[in-house]
Amino acid sequence: MVYKVIGPIVRDSAIIYDELTTTNDLPIGWTDEQTNGKYRFEKNGNDAAVFGWTVGPQSFKEISFPTNSKSICNP
Repeated sequence: MVYKVIGPIVRDSAIIYDELTTTNDLPIGWTDEQTNGKYRFEKNGNDAAVFGWTVGPQSFKEISFPTNSKSICNP
């Protein structure tokens, strides 16, 4: 069985969840600022924090429950 490692990555000026291939894919040193309908993405100075951001524009639900999965209610 092959497993995929899913985690936060930087893509299209946002931090989203996708498949990680190495630890270099993590958003090290990046942060986001969110206020009243605004999302700003920026480098966080000399900070080497890996998880220095809040919830991004994507939900983890689409990864946990992909639309192509079969329902357990229908045989």
